[in-house]
Amino acid sequence: MNGNVTIRILSVIVIPVIGLIIGMQPVFHVDQQARRDVLPVNEMSRTVLYRFHIHNSTNQPVHRACFHLYAPVKQTSTQRCTKIQSSHPYEMKAEAGGNQMMIFPLATVPPYASKIVSIRASLIMRTTPWETGPFGSYLIATIENKNIRNLAQKLRSDTPRETADNIYRWIIDHIQFTGYTREEKGASCALARREGDCTEFADLFVAISRAAGLPARRVSGYLIPEGEVLKPGAYHDWAEFYERGAWRIADAQQRNFDMRYPDYVATRIAPPVLSAESAGGFHQFYIEGDGLTVKMD
Repeated sequence: MNGNVTIRILSVIVIPVIGLIIGMQPVFHVDQQARRDVLPVNEMSRTVLYRFHIHNSTNQPVHRACFHLYAPVKQTSTQRCTKIQSSHPYEMKAEAGGNQMMIFPLATVPPYASKIVSIRASLIMRTTPWETGPFGSYLIATIENKNIRNLAQKLRSDTPRETADNIYRWIIDHIQFTGYTREEKGASCALARREGDCTEFADLFVAISRAAGLPARRVSGYLIPEGEVLKPGAYHDWAEFYERGAWRIADAQQRNFDMRYPDYVATRIAPPVLSAESAGGFHQFYIEGDGLTVKMD
């Protein structure tokens, strides 16, 4: 009798306790929304900020002014632009290759007045490239140069990666960095003079690569290892080659081969034929309106 009572009492106590424990289990579950927001180990979120100072240097109002600016590329093998915020209304013009041009129609700018345009972009950066589909027309020869063709045959190897590495190392060993120059001199000049800035380093890599049968392209943007604010001095050109379905960095001027991807914020992918520049040849930004100047802070 006493034993039966004890069993019944324990049952009454244990069952609610078990139910309580079961009921408490969801407290220890990971929030499903939070789980979806966690990035893979090879991805990281990044925010970049940049600001432009537009000034009317004349004693007359400027009507119908328009500011054009390249935003971060929508998506590359290592970058995805998820959100853009701006201090002023704008129209977004999508270009080939994922380029995004922001067009700001500005109201009348009074004499000697200034406007400040600020942009905030949210990015997802990858430490290793993901596949982005076919390479398109990036095998078209950029120039017809016998010396480049001959050099390409010497540097060509059994695999795309070995070929890219050979070209990258040859440029490091033979091309001297001059520092920034405003004029673009091109791959032929870089090879003939054995010198150039980051643009010539990139163009020469692209020209030799394509002559060797390796898809390659020039990318423009900002090299910013740390921090959020994009500065004009961080603007940079680099080359990328196509291997195993993805575009990979080969930046001979910065001694970087297929590494440090989160440091590179791409704002413009050059068209397959480098001489056929879009938007009148501008790479970063420009302003429409007589007497207006624009400066990146």
